[in-house]
Amino acid sequence: MSGRHAAGPATAAAAAADLELPAMLLRDDAIEHNVRVMADWCRAAGVQLAPHAKTHMSRDLVRRQTAAGAWGFTAATPAQVRTLAGWGVGRVLHANVLVDRGSIAWVAEHLLAAGSATEYLCYVDSDAGLDLLLTELDRLRPDRPLPLLLELGFRGGRTGVRDDVAALALAGRVAGAERVRLAGVSAFEGLMPVGDDPGAPPGAADLLARVRALVTAITEAGLVAGVPVVTAGGSSYFDLVARELGPAMWDRPVTTVLRSGCYVTHDHGVYRRTSPLGADRGSATLRPAFELRAAVLSAPEDGLVIAGFGRREAPTDDRLPVVLGVAGDAADAPDAPDVAEWQVTGVNDHHAFLRVPPGTRVAPGTVLRLGISHPCGAFDRWRHLPLVDVEDRVVGEITPPPLGRPRARPPAPPPGTTPARTTREGPAMTDSTHENVLDGLPLWDGEREVGPARLTWSGDEILAVEEAPARHADLSVVPGLVDTHVHLGYPAGAPAKDPSAWPILTPPEERSLHVAANALRCARAGVTTLRDLAADSIQLAVGRAFDAGVLTGPRLLSHGQVGMTAGHGDLFVPPHYPHRPPTADSPDECRKLVRVWARSGAAGVKIYTSGGVLSMGDKVGWRNQTTEEIRTTVDEAHALGLLVAAHTHSVEGLDIALAEGVDSIEHGTAIAEHHLAALVERDLPVAPTLLINDIIAEARRPVSAEAQAKARDVVALRDAGFARAAEAGVRFVLGTDASGQFVGFGDQMEEVRTMAAMFGWTPARALAAATSDAADAIRLGSVTGRLRPGLGSDFVVLRGRPWEDVDALRVENIVAVVSRGRVVAGALPA
Repeated sequence: MSGRHAAGPATAAAAAADLELPAMLLRDDAIEHNVRVMADWCRAAGVQLAPHAKTHMSRDLVRRQTAAGAWGFTAATPAQVRTLAGWGVGRVLHANVLVDRGSIAWVAEHLLAAGSATEYLCYVDSDAGLDLLLTELDRLRPDRPLPLLLELGFRGGRTGVRDDVAALALAGRVAGAERVRLAGVSAFEGLMPVGDDPGAPPGAADLLARVRALVTAITEAGLVAGVPVVTAGGSSYFDLVARELGPAMWDRPVTTVLRSGCYVTHDHGVYRRTSPLGADRGSATLRPAFELRAAVLSAPEDGLVIAGFGRREAPTDDRLPVVLGVAGDAADAPDAPDVAEWQVTGVNDHHAFLRVPPGTRVAPGTVLRLGISHPCGAFDRWRHLPLVDVEDRVVGEITPPPLGRPRARPPAPPPGTTPARTTREGPAMTDSTHENVLDGLPLWDGEREVGPARLTWSGDEILAVEEAPARHADLSVVPGLVDTHVHLGYPAGAPAKDPSAWPILTPPEERSLHVAANALRCARAGVTTLRDLAADSIQLAVGRAFDAGVLTGPRLLSHGQVGMTAGHGDLFVPPHYPHRPPTADSPDECRKLVRVWARSGAAGVKIYTSGGVLSMGDKVGWRNQTTEEIRTTVDEAHALGLLVAAHTHSVEGLDIALAEGVDSIEHGTAIAEHHLAALVERDLPVAPTLLINDIIAEARRPVSAEAQAKARDVVALRDAGFARAAEAGVRFVLGTDASGQFVGFGDQMEEVRTMAAMFGWTPARALAAATSDAADAIRLGSVTGRLRPGLGSDFVVLRGRPWEDVDALRVENIVAVVSRGRVVAGALPA
């Protein structure tokens, strides 16, 4: 065997003890802990984090770091840039100079195209390097200028301008060129010669002071368009970077970005010694996630043990592995060896030499637990890294891509305007593992028309999107729609005569079948991702069944309600009925209810900052909960990584939602002039739920006089405000409030057409609001919403081209729907 270890998938083993030895494990709880600790540290320090993906090049870890709030991701090579872009990463910081002409051409074609979904930045450190870029870019003529970070270096270091006067002159050249723009300044302090102070290398503070001075000079000279990016900081001295380049050091807006990578797994060696979070920080201490398991082969001499691992299994470039203990039940045996003085003194390819105290007795086959130093080397050596939980059960695996250059450059990542955000996704639902091909159909990939394309997928993963000869000019392919606001807990047949009574009178076992049927109905109507904003244990259970492939259905995220007694969420149930959804009537109750939803597996919570239309006995303008209660809910939800969706129909309610930092606005019918700047600046998603309010106001379905009167008031207030909001650039996304009672499960395409008409959008803009932008709004942008290699297999085949004519976006035009890799409606064209 050469190269990386390529043993079969680790998940074939039920427990770590069942794995073939030697085995390199990753502790899932340590990874989760480290991702959270580093994200919290950066937030507290006021800096951004672009984790260095070269450490692991794992799509799963990229998703986790994205969900924790990563500003972007750092890459070292063009191949890593292409891989990250193919995964849907919204911003890639290429921490290197770009000199390969082929890679310059790829970047120009795919990342500098108009509306590219991936923002790309790279370094420049010389006039010659800049000349090469300008020559190539003048020839290629990309749509957008290339953002450059001017790299400062130090004598004896790697790349980077050594002379500050030369650096300022180079910055002037970049700023004056047509095909590039100056985005900021970069440096790397981690390789400076180490002195006696373990906290930082001598001269590191001086290097960062030079960075600070150069940023000040180029901004005062007007050489940077927009807010400058200043970036430094590996995994060892990021505290120094935050101190020297953090917000306290600037009198102007600056985006400070750390590029730490190895924190995600930490180690027992170099980073335990050098990381600011390496030891003695209590709950904020990083935890080593890697653990090598290897068997004792022999004890051929007194004081010598030979173990079954070597330099081909463990990184040895920094220090040799350390013995942590004995694995499994043997660790608790009375005769378990005391490994406190055991030391790895040398390695061959597959053998390790351990010095042990004289007289030590250890049986062949005893399994040792070892810690490693320098995680990058461990990721490089293993293609399958089993994830184990605290009880040593295998719960998944990390599969870094093979080393070296990809076999082929990936297709262009789809254009867009919003960096992808995502949450962790459950098991893929597939019905086969063979490759499927849809050939020659015009394809719109989530933000742009690709043209006739060959779409290849296997199970719930798109493998490729490539240009191909046209075959079905009358058909087209678009991503599955994403509805960010539904309520699945209503009857799947005809609308209930009394919608408030049906959930009360119907047993939960029966309701679960209706929830699943409603979700599948949406999928068959081309809506392959749903977010239920009044979920309970039933929606959570159905979502897990979809994830596991037990049931066929779309992606389903669930939000639990956190509202007050006599609030909008409470008044769907008749006042005197004893069995009601939970409410929260104090800050402490709000905090506890958020924690209950987090424990249940909810993706977020829904709050109410005003009354509603269909709730019984309240007024639309009623305040729901106190500001302190809402603030507590938002704080706790964000602390636990949950999204907060805010229902509001009033000016005051929207004021409160914006002030407390919610993640989306539901309805938002009272948007006023003074809200627009904050909504646009924060790029806050707003689900306008147009159809339902029109239907109720016009009594197109049976409705109470109270609800109709409230809906009329809402619509009268809504239209002028929405027109101003659309003109100002407020981010409206698809959210229908569908429950089957007023808006049906299948009316989403009509909602998109209505949005296009009301907001004066182009068809492509309307379609993006229902696909890529809606997916980004609920943190699933790197999972679905775009037709891109590595994302989920969610798409719709239609007659017509809805990105050119939104009227073609109709259920009756659907030819086939593929949801999570399965055909759920129609049949694919041959």
